[in-house]
Amino acid sequence: MLNIAEELLLLLMDEDSGEYTPVPERTLGYALTGATLIELELRHRIDVGPEALVVADPTPVGDDLLDPVLADMVSVSRNAAHNAEFWVRRIAQSSDELLTRALAGLAAQGMIEADENRSR
Repeated sequence: MLNIAEELLLLLMDEDSGEYTPVPERTLGYALTGATLIELELRHRIDVGPEALVVADPTPVGDDLLDPVLADMVSVSRNAAHNAEFWVRRIAQSSDELLTRALAGLAAQGMIEADENRSR
């Protein structure tokens, strides 16, 4: 089953060339961050309220992209609640890791072929 971040990457790829539609790196990072947060919300792991975004269920979902983000949220949330802007900024700082994990997930599911020689 594809997560939203993986679906997003497939939408950005040209089927024939395997190249991404040109998107600024920062934009892609925030898009992957948003997709990750939406997926965690849809899986009932986080709850977004007007004042804070909180972990509703710390149980890992078994997804290599989502579980590290959820674990970080659990760890950081132990001492204080944080709003959505905090989480978007924090998660976006590791957007390169999100991209790598999403591409690895697509490759593991046979949706794309890994190309060790190709950079983003």
